[in-house]
Amino acid sequence: MTEVRTQRVRGELAEARQRIANAGDALRAHPPEVAELYATVDGVMEVSTALVDLIDAAREQAPATLNGEVLDELDADLQAMRGCVSTGPLLLAPTRDDLYALLSPVEQIRPCRGDGLVPDV
Repeated sequence: MTEVRTQRVRGELAEARQRIANAGDALRAHPPEVAELYATVDGVMEVSTALVDLIDAAREQAPATLNGEVLDELDADLQAMRGCVSTGPLLLAPTRDDLYALLSPVEQIRPCRGDGLVPDV
């Protein structure tokens, strides 16, 4: 059972990495338009938020498997990583909003981001 769960986690993360790599390839294929840059920045913010959720899940579940110094070290490392990853969307928010302002009125139809929020402009 553990092997099945491990393979599922690895598979999900491998698929996510591949999809992100594919997005990077698509962006490199030609000079991007403002809408593509906006989508990229907004998407990076969403992915960063998803990574924070994954880090939180690992921190929450690790005590069921680990203890002592190994758990303490893992928790400290994950906490530091969480801080780094969660700062990214805060840094990108003004740029995302600037890019949004450059979109045409048709492109400015405000689709919800993955978290259900629309950009603040």
